[in-house]
Amino acid sequence: MSLSFRGTPQHLHLLPVITSTATIMFFSMECLTIKSFLSPLVPASTISAFWKAYTLNSSRLGIRYAYNALSAISGMMCNYSLRRTRAGVKEFYAIGVVFSLMHFAFEPWRTKINKKMIDGPSVKAKDGARELLDAQNTIRQLVDLPAWLAFTCGFARLCRLTSEVKVWSFFLPSTS
Repeated sequence: MSLSFRGTPQHLHLLPVITSTATIMFFSMECLTIKSFLSPLVPASTISAFWKAYTLNSSRLGIRYAYNALSAISGMMCNYSLRRTRAGVKEFYAIGVVFSLMHFAFEPWRTKINKKMIDGPSVKAKDGARELLDAQNTIRQLVDLPAWLAFTCGFARLCRLTSEVKVWSFFLPSTS
């Protein structure tokens, strides 16, 4: 089967894989940060002060939304560029988009926990950190990993179907 990608940047189909990987890595680092606050040596008042600065006074919250949005948008672009393909590639990208968009369905839950960590008394901050850690792990398992897997399978299938997209040529030096 020959696929035509004229008018499509050559490595556009790799972008959802990269952004979904970045989402997983970002949330993993965030979980490690949260987990460090659960130590009995860390006072609960520190959690509220840190988390307030982390979520309200920085761009990290914007980065979180940007990764999720970029995964969904790039997946939609790939899905659209593969609209004439009947080899199952388009479906993988569509599934990845659905999972990427499902990430936003968990925001009210996470926002409630963030508010509890910031506004609540310092005693509730450690409980909030535990809840947020549970929420992050749940979201990663139900949404982030399936989205990444769908995008990765779609890209692998695409590379198998066509020789026009030379994936490894992007990473290897040219011999000419």
